Amino acid sequence: MGIQFSDGGKDLFLPLMRWKLLGLFLMLVVGCVSSVRNSMAELHSVEIHLKHVSIDEWQADYRLSSPTKQIVFWGDISSFRGKVFRFVDPAFELSQMNDKEIVVRKDGAAFRNFSLKFNPRVVSKDESYPFMLAFTDGSAAIHLGYLGVFSASAQSQNVVYTFETLAEENLLVNGVPSRSWSPENEFDGVYAYFGSIRPKIGETLKILFDPQTPAWLSKLSEKALPEIFGFFESEFQQRPNIFFILNASDMRNLETSNLRASAYPGWILTRISGASWKEPSEEFKSRFLSLAAHEGAHRFQGLPVGDFLQRAWLMEGAAEFFKDQALSKLGYQSHRQLMAELSSAANKCVNILEQNRMTLQSPSEGEGYYGTYYCGHVLHYATHIASMSRLPGGMFGLWRKLLQHAAGRNGSIDENDYFEILRDLSVTPEYIAVAQKFISTQHSDPRRAIDEVLRSGGVKFKLRRPKGKIENGPQFQFL
Repeated sequence: MGIQFSDGGKDLFLPLMRWKLLGLFLMLVVGCVSSVRNSMAELHSVEIHLKHVSIDEWQADYRLSSPTKQIVFWGDISSFRGKVFRFVDPAFELSQMNDKEIVVRKDGAAFRNFSLKFNPRVVSKDESYPFMLAFTDGSAAIHLGYLGVFSASAQSQNVVYTFETLAEENLLVNGVPSRSWSPENEFDGVYAYFGSIRPKIGETLKILFDPQTPAWLSKLSEKALPEIFGFFESEFQQRPNIFFILNASDMRNLETSNLRASAYPGWILTRISGASWKEPSEEFKSRFLSLAAHEGAHRFQGLPVGDFLQRAWLMEGAAEFFKDQALSKLGYQSHRQLMAELSSAANKCVNILEQNRMTLQSPSEGEGYYGTYYCGHVLHYATHIASMSRLPGGMFGLWRKLLQHAAGRNGSIDENDYFEILRDLSVTPEYIAVAQKFISTQHSDPRRAIDEVLRSGGVKFKLRRPKGKIENGPQFQFL
């Protein structure tokens, strides 16, 4: 199943528009503000008018439906709001309460309106979800989640963004023209693009290319991304809208060849930097497709119940599994390469678990977190093999059932359902017990633990001798 593209034409763009932004910030709002209260009437609506004033300056005007003595920014305390945001009226200030940033008047009086100006170009570009994406033609995309606010006293409220651009400037919200935008739920998310770039328009997939995206990478993206996401649509049996942003920077730098990517419910962001990207290579093609497919899988997975870190083995490991399946089924990765990926994942899992005293449900920071990718990948492949004879599609079929279970929880995936579904399928109790032990136990011998998972799941593999000094101990080789 594929997704067809057409070029976005001028008639699709209006001078005032915006596009959808970050929503995991919103996820942090619910349930964590009980101590941030005020005595004013409940605030039921907030309008945020975002105006592009000049090349390097934006202004956000906040209009509240009722007076309040404090308003709370979405998300936790940021590293930049206090440095970048400037109140138009000096009577206002940014303060902190617990782990939140709040807007108050210095005299403690109630208010219904306030405005702030900012230059997002001064903010660090190294974050996973930067406040601003700078494109090489001078255009920019603003992360609306960092501007979002809520009232701690309101049980429910409506937040609406409206927009104003510079002359001859287009505005995109989730890849399409829009004069306003409102979050659909606490997991919704959006970047708003101000500029003249025309996206590639498909029915459910839209791609915004930086002007300095190499021609070979644009061509590859226009062919491969519709195929990958079309494959996911077919396997997961759902069709989410996807806004894929390909951002380029520092393209004359000969010292770097960076590729970064991240995903939110509304969009997927990939960023390349370095002169090496200008010329095609099998390495760069593989890196890009692997990262795009991994982040794309997240777009179909749903979100986990509770702390993401404790369920990264489930979500990140499955994204790795789905990525490999998509690239293999579509011919971008051979069976030999697929087996090499799994072998590498198993051996990296061993190394990380040996060096970090942790369980996969409570990974340590840094390298330990990446263990959830590798170890989770191996576990999900074993689950795929163990369930294939009982469930069409193996892991894809299991995930479809997970999404059905999650429908009653606002789409949130519960790891307990993962094992309950395996029991319902009559997957062997031995495999289920070994798999649960694998994620919940700190292993003194990780290689033995992986061996048990693979054997009980029916995976074909062998342990080979290490090659040279760079490999430590017997190495897994999938067959």
